Amino acid sequence: MDIHEEEIRKFKAILDFLKRLAENGVTPLIEKQILLMLDDCLPFFSHLTMSHVFPKIHRITVNRNVLGSNKRICDINLLKYPPADKVSKYGRCNLPNQSVLYGSMFNLTSINEIRPKVGDLVTRSIWKITAL
Repeated sequence: MDIHEEEIRKFKAILDFLKRLAENGVTPLIEKQILLMLDDCLPFFSHLTMSHVFPKIHRITVNRNVLGSNKRICDINLLKYPPADKVSKYGRCNLPNQSVLYGSMFNLTSINEIRPKVGDLVTRSIWKITAL
């Protein structure tokens, strides 16, 4: 499926509108409208993210965020994506209480996005794409 310039223009317009709408914070009323508008955007967004194949994805997990303490993670299930009950706020790719595997093509990008604090024990995992 090819993406046409008009589709890209409309998608950018929706994103610009949402940014302006949420500029001063998000109230429950605004949240509802944003979620409704994002539902219209998701098929387009999914197409954008699935149109490229990445050989591997780097993921950084701040152990304290998952375990509640600065200890080593020994259970791979805790590295896959954050447990839904640990996701308390909106993220770049998730809603509250929604688990999403988030990573990057580059390790440094993952670290920069996650922004662990000095002294935080982190776990780096590398995920290999096997099929789309």
